[in-house]
Amino acid sequence: MEHPIWNGRDGEVDWRPVDPRLVWVRLINLALGAIPLTVVAAVLSTWWWGARFGILVAACALVLIAARVVAIVRAVRVWAYAETGEHLLVRHGIWTRCLSIVPYGRLQYLDLTADPASRLFGLTTVKLHTAAATTDATVPGLAPAEATALRDRLADVSGARTEGL
Repeated sequence: MEHPIWNGRDGEVDWRPVDPRLVWVRLINLALGAIPLTVVAAVLSTWWWGARFGILVAACALVLIAARVVAIVRAVRVWAYAETGEHLLVRHGIWTRCLSIVPYGRLQYLDLTADPASRLFGLTTVKLHTAAATTDATVPGLAPAEATALRDRLADVSGARTEGL
């Protein structure tokens, strides 16, 4: 059973999921790193210890890659954010659940970023920076228009909250 902290109580929190295309971005990034590493490890293992060991190394790597693919799909489904009256909430994680609560008045600046795979799928990441490094939060996998609108709303509300300081 899902704990109420992750879904809000009685519809109080309107969670917005990240774009499902983020799965493809994460899979491309995984492939770009894991496939060449697997090939090199299998070739070197074959060269040093023989073909059987090379096949074993490649098979183990493929099992680990498959497990990571499953984890990526599940992790993207869980990632969401919500805007409340006083805070931005960001939740993520499949093994260890993480709920970041970022007070609007503590926001110092916002970054919009997109790596090459994200740009290929038209996605952007919003990174929030606060005075305390431990409360920084990231919302990946947003369409550029949604990321820009979120950035603008956060900038407006955080500016209004910090004017009196």
